[in-house]
Amino acid sequence: MNRPDGSILVLGLGNVLMGDDGFGPAVVNALKDGFEFPPEVELVDGGTPGLNLTAMMMDRAVLIVVDAITASSTSATPGELRFFRKNDLARQEAKPRMNPHEPALVDVLGFLELAGRGPQEVFVVGAVPESVKLRTSLSFPLRAVVPAGASAVLEELTRLGVYGTISAGGGVGASAGFFEAAGSDAVLGPSPRPMSDAAVMRPLGSSFASIW
Repeated sequence: MNRPDGSILVLGLGNVLMGDDGFGPAVVNALKDGFEFPPEVELVDGGTPGLNLTAMMMDRAVLIVVDAITASSTSATPGELRFFRKNDLARQEAKPRMNPHEPALVDVLGFLELAGRGPQEVFVVGAVPESVKLRTSLSFPLRAVVPAGASAVLEELTRLGVYGTISAGGGVGASAGFFEAAGSDAVLGPSPRPMSDAAVMRPLGSSFASIW
């Protein structure tokens, strides 16, 4: 299936200065380092989302988001992956914004849908964090599932009929220092779980912009 350049957006969201909130950018950067993708795929480190989130997502055919999330279940384990699709996000309750520069992903998707400029397909890879505080590195549980997060993105792209080419010295198991520190079992990570009543996405905190 031929798609226009940039019609599939892989967006890593999160503040790299707030520990595990940097999971999304870590996964996107690992994919950039390890693979080459056709022009229809654009990988973006979106950082802390602001008012530019709408412009980034507008007129895309497919949106794949990687981010750290929290879960309402007390049994949630740091490093646990949760997967969400467009219908799951539509069922999320609207959350009050902390400030006008803090758009929520569900809010932006809703606006774009009404405007007729939203993505046809949405897939979210969420990781439960261990620690969201001022630091520039991920905790071990989150470092260990960066390869699993990258693999989930690759599997979704494969489902869409899009394939990445392994860069020289790249691939899921060879990018940056994340994979070396994670160990040989890191590619699988904890068993990912689909959306459920116990997996409600909520803001990670109020000291920085959260999309959920």
